[in-house]
Amino acid sequence: MPLLPVTPPAGVVTNGTDYANKGRWTDSNLVRFQNGFLRPIGGWEKIRNTALTGTPTGMFAYITNSGKKVLAVGTRQKIYVNHNGNWYDITPSGFVSDESTDPLGYGAYNYDVEDYGDARSQSGLFFDSKSWSFDNFGEDLLFCCASDGKIYKWSPSAPSTIGSQLTNSPTGCSGVLVTNERHVIALGAGGDPRKVQWSSREASTTWTAASTNTAGDLQIPTGGRILSGTKWQTDVIIFTDTGIARLYYTGSPFIYGIQDAGTNCKAASARTVVSSGNFLAWMGENSFFVFDGSVKEIRCFL
Repeated sequence: MPLLPVTPPAGVVTNGTDYANKGRWTDSNLVRFQNGFLRPIGGWEKIRNTALTGTPTGMFAYITNSGKKVLAVGTRQKIYVNHNGNWYDITPSGFVSDESTDPLGYGAYNYDVEDYGDARSQSGLFFDSKSWSFDNFGEDLLFCCASDGKIYKWSPSAPSTIGSQLTNSPTGCSGVLVTNERHVIALGAGGDPRKVQWSSREASTTWTAASTNTAGDLQIPTGGRILSGTKWQTDVIIFTDTGIARLYYTGSPFIYGIQDAGTNCKAASARTVVSSGNFLAWMGENSFFVFDGSVKEIRCFL
């Protein structure tokens, strides 16, 4: 009996019966479709042969002006970048890691490892793990970890050089980002948990407000403290421990305005916030929320 070619179109169809889906793939295992052809699914590929130091807690990717890929990875101990396929440890000198702020004391580490009654030399507890924030100012990487509070800069033009504090930038910050108008935003600036401060436009090192620049600062309109921020359309949505606030561009003379955008919708963590299309979504303490100009609760009945 001669062999006949069988060429079902790509994709697995599970709606209906096998008979109704005649001529289509109806089940599969360990395969995938690539460019219209059936291929083995393959496996994960390592981009680094040895593990990073510390548990990764944040990542950020972008492309330089020359088209080279940059991946920044922040762990509980260090900050790394993968630039054009090469890994670099760019942890700044004197950096205060998230792990170093873990609570120490009796019971904070493994049992029977160190002397009874002495404070532990290290801790496996991270109840209040601090978050990383990243953004790019042109092709330069800006990053900040709330455990350290400083804003750092790294340049792909010298990839092996460690990060250095952004000149004149405030300390005690909980996060950093760059607006669409090219202002660098410092959240919780100067250790004030409600303060939002920004640099002059296109001048990341000018932070003192004057009549000749556009630097400035504002306070969030709630009594809470800033946890994180993310860009949404033309605005910046700031997450606090009570809800969210919206930072919006107004132009001269005040540059930015800020208003309350939602209450009783605290995000469980900065890492639970995602952006998709024209809305933000995040996991709260008791339910999920979306923001598309106003906050809406997604009820869960499970």
